[in-house]
Amino acid sequence: MNKRFSTLLAIALMAGGLSASAQFTPGNKVATKLAPADKYYHIKAGVGSYLSVIKTKAGDKDSLVTKSVTKGDFSEVPALDSVMWKLNLTVQPTSGDSIYTFENKVTGTVLSVENNKEVVGIVKDGNKDWSWKACTTGATSTITYKVGSDVFSLDTITDGTVKVQKNASTAVAWNAVEVADMPLSAEQLNEANGTYFKLAFNNDVADNVFTKYQIKAIAVNASQVNTNGTSGKLDKGTTGFTPGDSVMLRVIGAPGLKSKWNDKVMNDSLFIIADTVRHNVASASWNEGAGFKFGLDTLTNVTNQDPAYGGVSDTVAAKGRNISTYLFKFMINKGRIAGDSLIVSTATSKVDVAANTTAEKGITPSYVSWAYIANGSKVLSTAAVDAANIDLPGIEFMVGTKFTGLDAAKKYYIKVTTGDNKDKYVVINYPSTAKAFGAASPYVASTQWAVEKLANGNYNIFNRELKDEKFANGMAIYEDGANGYKMVNGAYSFIFEEAPATDEFVGYKHFTAAELKNLSVALQFNSSLGTDAMVYVKDSILHAAADADATTFKLKVANAGTVKFGDNLTREAYILTEFLGDKVLGYDRTNEVFKLTKRADGKRDTVAVVFRATPVKDQYQLITLMGSDVYDANNMKTFDNTVLFNVDTLQATFSGTEAKMVAAKVNSQVLGTFTVTTPDLPEWVNVSNSTPAHMTINSAANSSLAITMAADGSGVLKGESDLKAGYAADDFKLYVDTACMENVAEPKFYFTTTRGVDAEKIEEGIANYMIVNKDNKVVFVEAKQYGIGKDTLIVGKDSTMAPKAQFMFANTKTAGEYKVYNVGSASYLRQVNGALVLDVAANALPVTVTTVDTPTGNESTEANTISVVAGEGNVTVYGAAGKEVIVSNVLGQKTTIVATSDSEVIAAPQGVVIVAVEGEAAVKAVVK
Repeated sequence: MNKRFSTLLAIALMAGGLSASAQFTPGNKVATKLAPADKYYHIKAGVGSYLSVIKTKAGDKDSLVTKSVTKGDFSEVPALDSVMWKLNLTVQPTSGDSIYTFENKVTGTVLSVENNKEVVGIVKDGNKDWSWKACTTGATSTITYKVGSDVFSLDTITDGTVKVQKNASTAVAWNAVEVADMPLSAEQLNEANGTYFKLAFNNDVADNVFTKYQIKAIAVNASQVNTNGTSGKLDKGTTGFTPGDSVMLRVIGAPGLKSKWNDKVMNDSLFIIADTVRHNVASASWNEGAGFKFGLDTLTNVTNQDPAYGGVSDTVAAKGRNISTYLFKFMINKGRIAGDSLIVSTATSKVDVAANTTAEKGITPSYVSWAYIANGSKVLSTAAVDAANIDLPGIEFMVGTKFTGLDAAKKYYIKVTTGDNKDKYVVINYPSTAKAFGAASPYVASTQWAVEKLANGNYNIFNRELKDEKFANGMAIYEDGANGYKMVNGAYSFIFEEAPATDEFVGYKHFTAAELKNLSVALQFNSSLGTDAMVYVKDSILHAAADADATTFKLKVANAGTVKFGDNLTREAYILTEFLGDKVLGYDRTNEVFKLTKRADGKRDTVAVVFRATPVKDQYQLITLMGSDVYDANNMKTFDNTVLFNVDTLQATFSGTEAKMVAAKVNSQVLGTFTVTTPDLPEWVNVSNSTPAHMTINSAANSSLAITMAADGSGVLKGESDLKAGYAADDFKLYVDTACMENVAEPKFYFTTTRGVDAEKIEEGIANYMIVNKDNKVVFVEAKQYGIGKDTLIVGKDSTMAPKAQFMFANTKTAGEYKVYNVGSASYLRQVNGALVLDVAANALPVTVTTVDTPTGNESTEANTISVVAGEGNVTVYGAAGKEVIVSNVLGQKTTIVATSDSEVIAAPQGVVIVAVEGEAAVKAVVK
């Protein structure tokens, strides 16, 4: 709606809409004229205080207030809409009380308050059911709800704020006031399209003169009112007509008619008239004021009977008509839930019923309405305003052919095609809630719009980030040729561009549960000065430098950090914890810098962060939530991510010569944005790159010590220098086999050796596996793998031991160092006097791993005159011509052939294989 029309209309609303409204008060018998399913109502207290809802500043909770004409609260139409409420009514079957919910027209906010408290703000999930107690017709009544014996009521306080009071001795009484129809002047009508207007009737009929043409409203002024009673002219004294109440409707583009005053001249200055002829002319069954047709006829002036309408001298009607039948009164009905509509009335002539010809001045006020004639056809006609069962058409301004092609399942950009902002997009620069013009982005939800198509073909078009901010609120969209589309009273034309498909997290960086568990992150600051920098920690304070080693963090969702908002979108706030440490991101209020603190999540200096998208892909504002001193059962600080961000919300940036991370207002200009990087520091490391290999697992503190199997089968940390045990170098070479690699973020391994295992058992796939036994001791036991997934282990007859034999390598802050984690016991390996035991991570043994050659002398294995050489994907057996050769892996899978030459090449799987030649001892080899 353009500014001028909006202001003009608001003036009309002030003058008529809030003063002459009829009052209907609901009680335990629902008022007969209260129609909550169809109409909006004012909720009024006293002489002129109307219940409304406002945001005191962007992002604050909605506040309840009262507005008043006398205070000048209604200078614009949206302000009037804000005092209109949709009443959703249920009647209690036992008490008969009327229970209501109240929904504000302009914001869509439901009147919901925090339960069992004296409050002023509206909340999302509080009490929303209100009782209007029994009262006599026309009286007022309190609006209340009860908690036990306590009564909470809506009360006003001196500055117009509405507060919920508990057990108030004298509570404010309210009543429902129907929204009055408000008159529109010629100026206001013509402002619809600048100099004219066009109407649309719902379910229109053919040849409707009101919709067939463009119309220019002509004001009736004093020069057109005859004060001496001259016949045929507007006669103030005898018609009771006030010029300011009505307009004449000149059509644009209709073919001319011959003037009835001068049939030699064509007159194309034609006006809509209420005809003297009724539908079904022969019928005399129409009620007074009903049944008249509408048509076109000329006007001229009395001085010279000029066919051109001048409007400066006395005006007369065409011969046989009364000037009053040229007059129409337009009212706008803003209280209609289905959408604002126009009501048009005229004054029908008194005619000679028998002759159907004699026209006198209009004496019966009548609506433009639908009627149904004898054959059942619907026609446009008149009905006296006091008649029963009037069928009023839905009438609205039209600015072209109605467009109904938007898809509610899709999202759109809105691009301006005319005016000063041509080629810009309609956006909201959140946290501002005002519509603005700028660039659209697939990453920023506040630049995108969602649609809701209404039953009448109109649309609600609302911002995806701020659902209460609407581009169209129940309005029709009309085609505008090459310019695209426009709305009634719109200041510009526009087109819709489909936004790319997005998920529920558009607008904010989201981490999946798996990412939160497995990924570490670092922050890169993208400086607007052209030098990107990594975020690091120095003396616990966060800094940024181009050549810095970035500090790495783990993420977890903050307490109360997940919220639904806008177009059913989701955003999450996260706690940043240093990777492999216990410090969290906090804010030092004294020195006004961000730091890492050892305080737990439950302490007040911890902050949560929200990664809000910018128009540049993968670049974000780092918005910080300070949280509130509200703690859950686990003493976890609450970060209320449900509130809208506002001008006081803080974002992180860098400042000063030391480039410290500091806080700035979210809408202030800062030096850059943040990118979330995922450095190659997984929590769990795939040390073999998913390829089984012989390795030594050495102590990081003393590389001469490595994990091995003692003579008694226990797991130990020993070295070759341990002469008493008599260890050789090969004794420390463990086969690190892949156990379970389905989850790439959590690679699991078996540690095995065939040392001390009989060749026959080796041929069956049996080896010594390091496990944590039922006594929680680290030991090596004979076992074999089976199953397609290669992650199932059987120890004796026990097939449930696999997790106890599965180990993972946990990363540490020192590159190349790990801690060994046992899956089945959820504990880490520690060494005490050379024995491997279980403990927590803090006490775990740091280790390194080194890939080594097979302990069996992999290049050539001698078996009497037979030799076996392992290659890439095969083994070559020499000297076995004519003999049976069996090649098996540790799973017991076999390949059997009869060698046909003394250098037989046999395909073999990667890893350890057992080669058995007929009549010879079996040998091991490691295939690459």
